[in-house]
Amino acid sequence: MNDVGRVITFLAGLGAGIAIGILFAPDKGEYTREKSTNSMKNLAQGFRKQAVDQIEHFNHMKSELTEAIKSKLKKEPWEIEGQTDEHAWI
Repeated sequence: MNDVGRVITFLAGLGAGIAIGILFAPDKGEYTREKSTNSMKNLAQGFRKQAVDQIEHFNHMKSELTEAIKSKLKKEPWEIEGQTDEHAWI
């Protein structure tokens, strides 16, 4: 199963769990809705934090790649060819 399918399955299960929890909740409706709202806010904050972490990781990798390319461009052409031949499979 691909990542999109897993996310959809997770969200469907989450929705079903919330619906069942609300139907069989022993608390008052207002309190149950408040708990559900807080849970959703916490979940959204977790997703936001993961997104921010991934963006920071991507930016770090981009910086490293940029520096690596810059350092390669400062070398003589024959030095670069030797290194690329080292890693070529042909």
